Amino acid sequence: MIGNQALTKAFDAFARPYNSIQAFGDLLEMLTCEFCPHWIDKETGRLVGRYTEAYLEVVKRYPADHIRAYYPPIQKALLAAYNEGVTPEGGWCDPLGEYFQEIASSRDKSWKGQFFTPVALCDMMARVVVPGQSQESQNISDPACGSGRTLIAFDRSCPPVTMNFYVGVDVDPRCVRIAAINFFFHGMRGVLICGNSLSLEARFGYRVWLPEMGVGIEHLDAVACQKYLTIPKRPGPQLSNGKTSEEPGKQLQLF
Repeated sequence: MIGNQALTKAFDAFARPYNSIQAFGDLLEMLTCEFCPHWIDKETGRLVGRYTEAYLEVVKRYPADHIRAYYPPIQKALLAAYNEGVTPEGGWCDPLGEYFQEIASSRDKSWKGQFFTPVALCDMMARVVVPGQSQESQNISDPACGSGRTLIAFDRSCPPVTMNFYVGVDVDPRCVRIAAINFFFHGMRGVLICGNSLSLEARFGYRVWLPEMGVGIEHLDAVACQKYLTIPKRPGPQLSNGKTSEEPGKQLQLF
């Protein structure tokens, strides 16, 4: 894809004087912050709003002229990659995940062999588990979501009228940020958590698609993430004695 090639070139240009893995991680945090609610104070001209301090903490690691020269091309290339890959017919893409796999496998000495599920396999699994053309919205979780590919494939296979809510968990903060950006550009609703699905521990997370303002990304602390680590059961059918059974409603878990 042309958009992916431009994105790779833009990322490499930014990271060239630095450690590419660290620079990519910083860029992911900067990009995620871009979609958090923020604004420019009219009196001071300073950036203010949610998560602004974290954004400025990352930015100050690089000279201002370096940011001005190499960061805007990344934003432009990222938008082009998603515009090319996300189609009305259900097409989807993961440009950041593709780049992450490439640099992690070749440049990261601490790399733990992370390979995301191939796109074709994600699509095949989605076709197997998507319940026909049902328009009922569901809660769907992936306890090791990586860049969110299986959730994206599932969402793109559902009828457009569904309003599914997705929860993805991963131990790698870079993967969680990639997944949050993927959710944003694919118009998905849900929460991405950096944590451990087995121990139910969370470090931080992101809520994507904010009811109060539409599409956006909100940073969540560890406490706010806890309620999403387990999807609550929906009320089951009512029994003859008037009590509600413990049978869960329709929920799916993708692995």
